[in-house]
Amino acid sequence: MSPWSRRPGAAAALCVVLASAVLSACGGSDSDSGAAPAGTVPAESYRQAFCGARTSFQSLVQTMGARGSAPLNQTDLTSDQQTRLVFVDGLVDAAGQIVTALTAGGAPDVQGGRAGAEATVEVYRAVEDEFAAARKDFADAAVGDRADYLAAVKKLQAALVAAANSLGTAAGKEVSEIDPAFNAILHCP
Repeated sequence: MSPWSRRPGAAAALCVVLASAVLSACGGSDSDSGAAPAGTVPAESYRQAFCGARTSFQSLVQTMGARGSAPLNQTDLTSDQQTRLVFVDGLVDAAGQIVTALTAGGAPDVQGGRAGAEATVEVYRAVEDEFAAARKDFADAAVGDRADYLAAVKKLQAALVAAANSLGTAAGKEVSEIDPAFNAILHCP
């Protein structure tokens, strides 16, 4: 059983935070994109690193969600766009931080540990890339026309929700295909 199916609320909570932050309105990646997890570590050390990184990621996303829940500033669309870009920058940064932490955390010394650690990093890296792509598209949106800008806000919302949904879907798929010994150590309190 994957850690996402044991805690189905984790991915759903991320979706809710992102959706509520962006719905109220209606970068690039700087993590090392090619790095594999560091050396082998004891399973308990990996579990603690994984759980700590995931908790930090969720906390950062919740913080950014609170910042991103401002209502649409209809009198100053340029200011509104900048506020939303800061919000998305925070999401990109949070995803980059978990990629960095999981990469530095190594791979657990269990059967399938290296493959599982690599798959876990790749899941978060993909979400980081999706957040960064959504940020770039939104930064390029014109604010001169209110209708066009509102369409860009809706597109941003859809992209962020899709990225959050993909986190749970990809994590469940990727990790479930890894050895059960790896899955067994991912239970976070």
